[in-house]
Amino acid sequence: MDKIIIFVIVAVAVVVICLMLITAKRNRNLKEAGLDAEAVVTRIWENTSTDPDTLATSTDYAYFVTYRTENGETVEARLASGKSVETYKDQEYWYGDLHEGSVVRIKYLPDKPDYVIRIKD
Repeated sequence: MDKIIIFVIVAVAVVVICLMLITAKRNRNLKEAGLDAEAVVTRIWENTSTDPDTLATSTDYAYFVTYRTENGETVEARLASGKSVETYKDQEYWYGDLHEGSVVRIKYLPDKPDYVIRIKD
């Protein structure tokens, strides 16, 4: 039984590390080779959860933007999380200033237009 638990823990750790590496590579590609565009925040998803042990409440937000690609296609995409945007360290400021209708600068890759990062205005 102990070997199974250790195997599961190691497997989960490997998957998490792989996902982190994929995300970091994708964000690096966006920063280096991504195309700039102007986007409008079209919706904000809010998820509030409460820890049953401590009764602490936390709220997470996901921001969705709509923009036009270089070839004129309209795309709705989710902004990458604040942790992947290295331009600003203060995530609360970085995303807390957004509301529906906000206009932001983004970068996208033509072959993956549904994944974008916000860039400095």
